[in-house]
Amino acid sequence: MKARDKAGASDQQAMMDREREWFEHYYGTDPVQFDETGKMVQPRPVRDVPKRSLAIKTKDGKDLEGAIDEIIRILPIKEKPGDDYSTMPVDPIDPKLPKLPGLPDDKVGIMPIVPPGVEKPEAEVIKGLQAGLNMLSNKQNQSPLPNTPKVQKLKEDGIAGPKTAFGLKKALVDQGTGKVSEAVALGQFKETVKKAKKDGPQNLAGELGATFGPLLGKKKAPKQGFQPEGLALQDTLNDLGAGLKDDGIVGPKTTDAFSQIAKTADEDDLVNRFGYNLGFDF
Repeated sequence: MKARDKAGASDQQAMMDREREWFEHYYGTDPVQFDETGKMVQPRPVRDVPKRSLAIKTKDGKDLEGAIDEIIRILPIKEKPGDDYSTMPVDPIDPKLPKLPGLPDDKVGIMPIVPPGVEKPEAEVIKGLQAGLNMLSNKQNQSPLPNTPKVQKLKEDGIAGPKTAFGLKKALVDQGTGKVSEAVALGQFKETVKKAKKDGPQNLAGELGATFGPLLGKKKAPKQGFQPEGLALQDTLNDLGAGLKDDGIVGPKTTDAFSQIAKTADEDDLVNRFGYNLGFDF
């Protein structure tokens, strides 16, 4: 009930409905009884009531606190100064790409994956988290199923306040870690699109790798510079007329095409198309 007091109006109603379901399950739905003095008789449970509160689980059966930690771990934020950057081959034959100090000659064209949280304020990563949660809530709010509770939209302000924390918990319980992870990653991509629309893309391959690498795994690439998320991006850009080679390498041509399309395309349409080409389903 304390959690209900902190929730928004639409979420409060959904939580009250769940409380009512709990009482009806354990105490039944018979009318209230009164004694001879007119005083209400304390209802008795119709089945055993748990003595201890059960741990809250996500839809896919995970401990809620552990699931929250899982989401936090995949956010593309560099945790502290001095963390090592990972590297991702981008385009070995591109002469414009610098050689990193200490790398052998055959690694020319290896660009560092600098998580977006290093290059921009942490608030922008939180905006991506909020945007991803809003994608999920928009989907639920548009459900044709009757009695589907409406979810309050978060303000995408980059502030990790109680509403954002509650929204993340609710999404994990209602949707599970898989869908939330995908939505949060797409939310980060939406921030990348917004940045490209304004200032042009910055280290596009690195941002994609830092955001989607934890979700798509680290399978052996079929060729140097290949990124599965890069292939999905090329498919997305080609859907919008880019005419790129589908090689999964986010080099200058892919970056230029992304820059041009991001400036004119609808952000949500571009993000949704990219999610579809990644195989995300929510």
